[in-house]
Amino acid sequence: MSKKQFILIIVFSAVVLSGLGISQLRWISNALDLSEEQYDHRVTLALNEVVDILSTSTESYRGCTNTECEHHDPEVSHLEHVINYDFLGITIRNVFSNYDLLEDYQYSLININEENESHQGIFSNKISLKPHENCSSWKTENYQLGVYFPHKQQHLLLEMWFWLALSGTLLVAVGWLLYFVIFRFMQQKKVADIKNDFINNMTHEFKTPISTISLASEVLLKSDPKAAEERVRHYSRIIQDENNRMKTQVEYILKMALLQKTEIKLKLSYKNIHSLINDAIDTLCLDQFEKQITIDYQYNAKDPMAFVDEMHFYNIVTNMISNAAKYSNSSVHITIRTKNTGNGIVISFLDNGIGIRKEYIPHIFDKFYRVPTGNLHNAKGFGLGLYYVKEMVNAHNGTIEVESEPDKGTTFSIFLPSIEKN
Repeated sequence: MSKKQFILIIVFSAVVLSGLGISQLRWISNALDLSEEQYDHRVTLALNEVVDILSTSTESYRGCTNTECEHHDPEVSHLEHVINYDFLGITIRNVFSNYDLLEDYQYSLININEENESHQGIFSNKISLKPHENCSSWKTENYQLGVYFPHKQQHLLLEMWFWLALSGTLLVAVGWLLYFVIFRFMQQKKVADIKNDFINNMTHEFKTPISTISLASEVLLKSDPKAAEERVRHYSRIIQDENNRMKTQVEYILKMALLQKTEIKLKLSYKNIHSLINDAIDTLCLDQFEKQITIDYQYNAKDPMAFVDEMHFYNIVTNMISNAAKYSNSSVHITIRTKNTGNGIVISFLDNGIGIRKEYIPHIFDKFYRVPTGNLHNAKGFGLGLYYVKEMVNAHNGTIEVESEPDKGTTFSIFLPSIEKN
């Protein structure tokens, strides 16, 4: 799958997830509006019933026990002066209970002739009291019974909490599954790319010795049996060297594969790090490299002793030197610096190579990973060297850090403890 197709899949998935989220929010909004309409309708029905009771009951006025009562106080001209609030409160509570309106509420009588302001969130019904024809001093005024529910929105949301939680959970689950699928797809693509790179690198590494062996064999087959013994010995040596080279590469690959399948068992011994570095570099035969390599030794550690596995430490040093040589220009300059810190020793390898870009540094210790160089194949290898170094340093209870800048070189700093840790 091409990069463009992969981006289109991600964009399409994001659009689908966004559309699903918007539709869910729209559904929740519509459901909340419908629930609010139903709630308002119940309140309206309840208020109508309360007003009907007030209009027909003899207990609506204070001091009145029958329909023949008459107020003789000429100053009583407003309904709120004679309304029986105890009866009103009991009536509202009983009726609201019948309509399952059990939330906190506040109520009041609103004189429409004096109050023209709108009361947001207040449910009101006009009151018309008819039974007391003789008490007519307030009949020309219009009143409304207003009821306010301060926690109505919270109550509606609480009623829908299950569906809200279910919708949110499903939306999060779909988003997580989409992320997981994309993440796994990216991982698989990365593994496929690494596998292809490894096969290409391995093919490149084996192609040269195979071609050399084939050519040397062909020369030997076509040569005169009476040819000089030295010539036969020369081509035989070439075949043997190239065969050993392929054998070494195969063993190296198998050794890397075993690192994950078997537990690493080190043969630790108390060794002088400076001496081990010198011995390891001597085995490299630097004069045999295609590039000119110079090494500057800056041994600043006053106590160079540490517990290490001699064989694996040799491999660590040779990998670091070989890696620096691969990714440097024609003239390679490497500085090996040591210093004591805490309860151990730090060994730093500084080179003047091509450096590593910042975004590649977190991956350089991954198995089979090689820093992208386009279509060029300037450096040999399988992407296993730094992986091996990282595994071995960890096995020694040490740490490794990298600092690099493109075109200015790279520094690898390895810390090894001077005290053996089980």
